[in-house]
Amino acid sequence: MPGGQVEEGESLKEAAVREVKEESGIDIEVLRFCSIFQNVKESICNSLFLAKPIGA
Repeated sequence: MPGGQVEEGESLKEAAVREVKEESGIDIEVLRFCSIFQNVKESICNSLFLAKPIGA
């Protein structure tokens, strides 16, 4: 599962598209936001999106 950090000035959706491209080489279109998970102990928030691959 691709993951990373949101960069300054970037939306969660933009970060998801960028991280998938960086880590897998696949361009995606985000279809919808699904959920957010929080690990308070580790100070981590994970956002889950439904997306589809696009392009050639």
